[in-house]
Amino acid sequence: FGIIAIVGKTSNLGSLSVVDYLLLSAKNIVFSAQKLFVPTDLSIMYTQGGEVSILAPDFFVPVILILVIAVALFLLRKKQPVLLWCVAWFAVCMAPNLLTYVQNNNIIFTSNRYVYLACIGVFMYAATLIGLLKKGQTTLVSLVLVGVLGVFAVLHARTWSSSETLLRSALAAGYDHRMIHHNLGAALRSQDKTDEALQEFLIAGKAGNPHSYKLAGDMYGEQGNTQEKMRLYQLGMDTAR
Repeated sequence: FGIIAIVGKTSNLGSLSVVDYLLLSAKNIVFSAQKLFVPTDLSIMYTQGGEVSILAPDFFVPVILILVIAVALFLLRKKQPVLLWCVAWFAVCMAPNLLTYVQNNNIIFTSNRYVYLACIGVFMYAATLIGLLKKGQTTLVSLVLVGVLGVFAVLHARTWSSSETLLRSALAAGYDHRMIHHNLGAALRSQDKTDEALQEFLIAGKAGNPHSYKLAGDMYGEQGNTQEKMRLYQLGMDTAR
């Protein structure tokens, strides 16, 4: 898993500066940990909309948190070796995710699928803490955790009922990005929801995706509207320049 992800994604690093890479990595790690403990507003992808800058709270806050945690782990390394080991597991398993930021000229700062293995480190430490409780408390805490997480899992599973619901949930969570609009347009087109698909393609095109204009033009061509088709093709070529 690690070798495939790292070797397959190292070409992405060329389009980012070292500073961009470090800032995105800090945001990625803190954001992924946050979503693990507070699994709300989940999305199929997490797009970076604004500028990558140390002056933005999205970046300087994660950097500060990581530095504080690193110092705390160093001070606790002898008293809490299990904690140190679990955090190391999380960090190592997160490594492939730190090399996947650029996809089709879009910055995707993290993706849930690369955090699955890393979660094991957090769960191991949580199990260690629960194991220190008395027998009755251990059972109660375990049941509460399983119940709460089970409810979140069932609720979130509904967003995977179709590509449309999955992508609409990403937009509802606040990730208004051209890549999501483009993919939603493609999903709607496959369902013959022509008007809605055109709307999503045009939104994605205006946001800078030239291929969205091309697909919108194709749809107008299928309707026999050659003039609008050529206009959108031209817009696509202009956007790509």
